[in-house]
Amino acid sequence: MALLLAAFFAVIVFLPPEGRIAAPLHGLLDVLLGRAAFLLPLLLAFVGVVVIVRRLQPTAVLPAPRLVGIACLTLAVVGGEHLLASDPDGTGLLGKWLTTWLVDLVGRQLTIVLMVGLLAIGTLLVFDLKMRRPIAKQTDAAR
Repeated sequence: MALLLAAFFAVIVFLPPEGRIAAPLHGLLDVLLGRAAFLLPLLLAFVGVVVIVRRLQPTAVLPAPRLVGIACLTLAVVGGEHLLASDPDGTGLLGKWLTTWLVDLVGRQLTIVLMVGLLAIGTLLVFDLKMRRPIAKQTDAAR
């Protein structure tokens, strides 16, 4: 079902709005998600693939940290796009709600820091990057 919805919304989002159904839906998605509307078909396709993998291989272990990283990146993109865009309608009502809620709660500067932090954490989780400690040089006496 998620894959069918992904295909349907891909047509709505990526093709020009024409007709009695596509034009209002395209407008609604534009109001709700703004420039981030392209994420909806991608998210639905991703969910559909994950559901298919779970049905075909019930013992398959899903990479939970990477899925959390994808969620962090999505939130950071939606919130950050609205915060840093010159257009106030950047990511629609969803981005506006997320950023105004955070700005009212902690202030604009800390909201930007939180979005950058969320972006960094999401990147670390998605790409499974490890932070390495620098190796201390041994002195001749310690050898």
